[in-house]
Amino acid sequence: MRSILALDPPHTHGLIRSRDLLSLGLSSHRIHQHIAQGELIRVRQGVLIARALWQEMSETERYITRVRATSLTVSRQLTFSHESAAALWGLPVPHSRHTRVHALDPHPGGGGGYRGLTIHRMEPDPGSTVHNGLRTTSLERTLIDLARRLSLVDSVPAIDHALRHFDGCTPEHLREYADTLVVSQRGFHRMHRALLLSREGAESVGESISRVRMHELGFADPVLQKTFEGLPFRVDFWWPEAQVIGEFDGQIKYVTRASPADLSPADVVWREKRREDELRTRCRRFVRWDWAVARSPQRLATLLTEAGVPRPRIDRTS
Repeated sequence: MRSILALDPPHTHGLIRSRDLLSLGLSSHRIHQHIAQGELIRVRQGVLIARALWQEMSETERYITRVRATSLTVSRQLTFSHESAAALWGLPVPHSRHTRVHALDPHPGGGGGYRGLTIHRMEPDPGSTVHNGLRTTSLERTLIDLARRLSLVDSVPAIDHALRHFDGCTPEHLREYADTLVVSQRGFHRMHRALLLSREGAESVGESISRVRMHELGFADPVLQKTFEGLPFRVDFWWPEAQVIGEFDGQIKYVTRASPADLSPADVVWREKRREDELRTRCRRFVRWDWAVARSPQRLATLLTEAGVPRPRIDRTS
């Protein structure tokens, strides 16, 4: 089996087509034996990968591998879109959205899905490009497609990430691009709410999700990445009227600092305690939360309400 795997060309990223194994003289029975014995994993009908390589992959890498496997089994060239394009661009999308591969087909009758592939009958993307080795919708189109299809809590983190990490990607540019597309009324409202909520100041998915939840729950918009005079660090959220500091996951964010990797665990804990003590002198309340709270609107609402964060808007929904 090792000699067969060695014949795999590098551009396939470890993927092996069953038909190539058959052409090398391996019988269908023998291929199924390798699968049953756990040496090979079936990524998609007719496409396999070595189990050892599959086990080394993250959830996102496995999803991208399924996208690549799809490109090997479909007769025509696809333009991957939506969650699939987001994964290829490195945009954060929940793993729960990685259940199907998505691609565009602007031709009549092109909509639908089969074998884990959803074909979207939508307008073509003139700006589509080859990214990560596969043809995919442009960054702008990918973000807008996510915004008009997904919930705010799923689309805003991806837009925040792009605003922060891709040169030339700005809210104004995305809004101008969105206005060139034909969008349903429902998609239009979703898209523009996502664009209005997005901020380049968000530094993590958890911060983006927390901010979306705050908006949906009716809390006042916070200042992001606030710095305080005389202190060499910043905080995730700041409500100046209430003098409340909020932080997601207790992340240490020094404006000028050595990498935490240069410190021992004890030093990291000690320095974070000092940091929090200093920040508490600049605010009335200091609150922090983790993923479990960010994902629970009720728990986040209780935490922020008890901290005294203003809540001028009530009953906001996505």
